[in-house]
Amino acid sequence: MFNASSLERLIELNREDRDELDLIYECIGSFGEYFRAVITDQAVGIVYGGAADRSDYGARRVGADRIRTACHDRVIMNVGILNKMASEKGIDPVYDGVVSGDRPFRREIADAVFGYLKTVVDRRN
Repeated sequence: MFNASSLERLIELNREDRDELDLIYECIGSFGEYFRAVITDQAVGIVYGGAADRSDYGARRVGADRIRTACHDRVIMNVGILNKMASEKGIDPVYDGVVSGDRPFRREIADAVFGYLKTVVDRRN
């Protein structure tokens, strides 16, 4: 489960520390980068998977999957960073679950981050 209130509190407690805010910003930014990588990976299959000329489909798929995996790894690392920062400030974890690159935790973290992103998009002005 992603605790947006913990993230908001973490931001509030670091308002005067530009370095910490920059780190939080980078962590949150990686969530969007991962979402984009997932969409790109899926688009390769949707667009080129059934194409008559599939000559470059395999290379596109491998490349998109490699980027998606790297972005996912970065999200997992950044969720761990946010949790550590929250712990140091006495705040509940930003992600209340197992932070691990192993299955099924990878997917659980991704689902939690995507849920958070949906909340952010739903609240936009």
